[in-house]
Amino acid sequence: MELKTRSAGGTTPPERFLRRRVRPRRASRRILLVALRSLGAVSGLAALAAAGFWTAAAAGRAPELAVSRILVEGNHRLAEGEILETLGLHPGSNILSLDLEGLKQQMLLSSWVKDVELARMLPATLTLRVLERVPLGIAVVDQLYLIDADGVYLDEMGPGYQDLTLPLVQGLVDQRGEEIPGRRELAGRLLSALSADDRLEFAVSEIDVSAGEDSIRVMLRHPALTFICDESDMVARLAETVPLGEEIRSRFPLVEAVDLRFQGRVYLQLGTPQTPVEEAPESEEPVSVGGR
Repeated sequence: MELKTRSAGGTTPPERFLRRRVRPRRASRRILLVALRSLGAVSGLAALAAAGFWTAAAAGRAPELAVSRILVEGNHRLAEGEILETLGLHPGSNILSLDLEGLKQQMLLSSWVKDVELARMLPATLTLRVLERVPLGIAVVDQLYLIDADGVYLDEMGPGYQDLTLPLVQGLVDQRGEEIPGRRELAGRLLSALSADDRLEFAVSEIDVSAGEDSIRVMLRHPALTFICDESDMVARLAETVPLGEEIRSRFPLVEAVDLRFQGRVYLQLGTPQTPVEEAPESEEPVSVGGR
């Protein structure tokens, strides 16, 4: 059947063709239903968010989540009381609201703490795994301070550290008592290198960095002997010659220092022999003074 289009002065289109133009009303209904459903979904999400908010708020006030226990691992010199004081937690602090990164930075303010990991253990336990710095020497400045491999002053040397047998470190400050830049770091590297060799760690009584990395003076405990070294090969040269210390001292009683700065060679710095003072013979007669 042929359909005819309407033209100016033409025939009217069939009825069934006109009914199809009613469909936009059904589309409007669908749009309205979709809009209502979307509004319902948004309202549901808002309700869930509100419920989550109030749940979180309630959890923040729950007494079961107040920090009641702090577990500390890895601390040897740093007392737990000092750790708690450094953390500065308020009584009843909620474990969920703790700023762990902020607490870590707070702990790193302690000179003893090299690093620390914090973690929550629900419902109310905070754990700390501390990486503590290790004292390797005693820095001689205005006072005596424990110093580690990074050149960090850990604490003032006192009665609480009498169990430590560590070498003294000289030459960190100038004649005015001001710290020389880089010397603490140099001392830390030397102490770390010496501590890696058990024989040298216990044999060395003192190191002096006054002249810098190219002329380090290392003093032994026994025998009382001084070696002059370069940082680059200090440990290797000392490992070769320290076992010969007793023989060097016995064969060369006047030796003041053993210079190891020259590859493949050892130079001895000898002191000037002292002339002994002759004592007057014992006599029962008084000795006249002044020629009379």
